[in-house]
Amino acid sequence: MIKVQKAGELAKEDFQFITIYGDTGSGKTTMAAKSCKKPLILLTEPNGRSSIIAANKNADVIQITSVDDLSDAFQYVREEFVKAKKAKQPKPWDWIIMDSFTDAQKLLYDAIFQLKAQSGNKNPNEIKMADLEKIGTLTMREWGIIIDRSNNILRQFRALPVHKLLICLKSAPSSDGQDETFTTLNIYGTKLPNQIASMSNIVGYVFRGKKTGERKVMFSGAGSQSYLCKGHVNLKNLESPAIYDWLKKMQDEVKETAFEDYV
Repeated sequence: MIKVQKAGELAKEDFQFITIYGDTGSGKTTMAAKSCKKPLILLTEPNGRSSIIAANKNADVIQITSVDDLSDAFQYVREEFVKAKKAKQPKPWDWIIMDSFTDAQKLLYDAIFQLKAQSGNKNPNEIKMADLEKIGTLTMREWGIIIDRSNNILRQFRALPVHKLLICLKSAPSSDGQDETFTTLNIYGTKLPNQIASMSNIVGYVFRGKKTGERKVMFSGAGSQSYLCKGHVNLKNLESPAIYDWLKKMQDEVKETAFEDYV
C-alpha cells in the first residue's frame, strides 16, 4: 500500500551515518562517548578505553579483538533491536559507534597474515624477522579479500537501525604530483575513503587549534579542499565537537537561502 509522508516526518525517522577522522589524540573517542546519547561502542582500539571511561562511564562497550568478535557484535546488536521491538520497549541504544574502522581493518589484515603464516607451519606468535621474508607480503588476491571484507563490515554497520558514528585515523597528506596535498582516511583501499564519504551523511575532520588547543570539526569551507570532508546545509564550516547539536541541526528544516548565496 502506498504511503505518502511529509518530508519532516521522514527526517525524524532517518538514521544518520556520520564519519569523523583525525590524528591520534585529537579527541575523537572522547567527543563520541561524551556527546552521543545512549551509545554502544564497538571498540577495536584498546587505547580508547581510558578516554571512554573519562568521558562517559555509562557508555556500553563491546571490546573487539578479532574479526569474529565484530561479526558476533553485529549479530548481537540486530537481535537486541528485534527483542526490544517485539517487547515494545525503547531502543537499547541511540548510537552505535565503531572506534575505529582503521583498527577493524588491521584485524582483517592480521587474520589473513596469520592464516598465511600457519599455512607455512609457523606459529604467528613466534614469527621472527627472518620468517617474515619467507612468508612474504600479501598477494593482490589477499588484499582483495581485505577490501571485500571491509565493504561487508561497512554494509552491516550501515544497515543497523540506529544512528551510526564511524571513527578513523587520518592519513599522512599525499600528493598526486601537484603542489597541493590531500588528507583522507587512514584505511586500506584507495577507493574506500570516497565510498565511505558517499554512504555517510557528513564527514568531519577533527583537529585542535594550534594556539588555543580547542577541538573543532571541519566539514566545509576554506581549507577543507585539502581534506576529505562532507558538509550539510545546516552545519557551519567549523563546528564544536557536540554531535547531538549536529544531529538536531541536520533534522531541522533548511533555512531559506538567497539564490546568490549558491553561485
